[in-house]
Amino acid sequence: MLFEKINQACKTLAFRLTVYYAAIFTLSLVAAFAVVYFMTSSVLLENMDEDLLEDVEEYVAMLSDEGEEPLLDELHSEDASESPEEFFFRLMDQDGTILLASDLDLLDELEPEDELVKAIKAAREPYLETRRFAKLGHDIRVVHAQLASGHFLQMGESFAEQDEILEIIVEVSIQTLLALLFLSVIFGWWMARRALVGVEEVTQTARQISKGNFAHRVPLKARGLEIERLATTFNYMLDRINALITGIREVTDNIAHDLRSPITSIRGTAETTLMTAETLENYRRMTGNTIEECDRLLEMINAMLDISEAEAGAEKYDMVSIDLTRVVNQACELFRPLAEDKGLVLSVETPHRCVINGDTRKIQRLIANLLDNALKYTPTGGAVIVSVICDEDNVEVRVNDTGIGIAESELTHIFQRFYRCDQSRTEEGTGLGLSLALAIAKAHG
Repeated sequence: MLFEKINQACKTLAFRLTVYYAAIFTLSLVAAFAVVYFMTSSVLLENMDEDLLEDVEEYVAMLSDEGEEPLLDELHSEDASESPEEFFFRLMDQDGTILLASDLDLLDELEPEDELVKAIKAAREPYLETRRFAKLGHDIRVVHAQLASGHFLQMGESFAEQDEILEIIVEVSIQTLLALLFLSVIFGWWMARRALVGVEEVTQTARQISKGNFAHRVPLKARGLEIERLATTFNYMLDRINALITGIREVTDNIAHDLRSPITSIRGTAETTLMTAETLENYRRMTGNTIEECDRLLEMINAMLDISEAEAGAEKYDMVSIDLTRVVNQACELFRPLAEDKGLVLSVETPHRCVINGDTRKIQRLIANLLDNALKYTPTGGAVIVSVICDEDNVEVRVNDTGIGIAESELTHIFQRFYRCDQSRTEEGTGLGLSLALAIAKAHG
């Protein structure tokens, strides 16, 4: 059980972010400490070289100005103040004979004097090198130089003091690294948890919704632009889902209401005919009524399919260049007899020519639905005005009427499938005309 919990914790994004942060922080510290170490080592080596070369210059000046005795005294004094592990020297004449030397018992790897004199003569200038001797615990920095009057000097100083400084740097760096690594893990975990609070709230909201609480939303707080965008997008998605669910409920209710009438009519006619019909004429009348109601159902189903195909972009449109003015005029002429029968004035206001790219049959159906809707709900003596507005960027087809109008509270619902205003319930219709018109308009951009 404990192992499983640890395994789950290791899979969390917070844990991974903490590990990444700690790893980057640790690598950065290691790089910084390495730079400090090597820079310090370089500075210490440069200082040691400068000290050795300054000593050589001092000895050259002493030998030139004061002679050999003061130089021997100075070297002897230097040797007396240092241990054999920390300092050594050899002063030789031009034949390689040692004039004065420190204790060289620990330096078995030193080259013979004659070979050393040849090497110094060949170099012509003082040169330095780092030497390692088996019996010493530290490296030795050695300077070789030819002094005035044919004297040759080999002198070395131990790296013991410099090594101690570098060891202290390493110890302090490791201790500091461990302490900062511990703090970085704590700080990284805190930062990761803080950054993921918004994500956790989105998760909690999703869990609430899965339990049926569709009204729950992610609170918008100042936790960073990315989290705010995530919360805003998630809330917008929830609003859309809620709107779709509400729409489905309303469509279901409207479908149930609109399907009930033709089905009830079919069943009522069938029952009445079955109980009372005695002649062939009565059966024919029942059959005709049944066919009529079935046509209404088919019309409704076909309209629903057309809307779905248009909204999904599945229906193929025969997009060609058409004159919208001509299409609108033809549709108005088709509906003019109906308008005259109802005592309505149908007028058209169109430009001389308005060319668009569209499907002629679909545009005709769109205009027919709008005209049918306007004529149906405009009382006798009213007027219906159809106008086309055409400019470089937009084309509008407007159908205005003096009908009963629509309540402001219902304006947002009129394009929903099967939605019918209360005052239109008495009129025949499927409640799909405006939905289909909107789908066709959107398909044309």
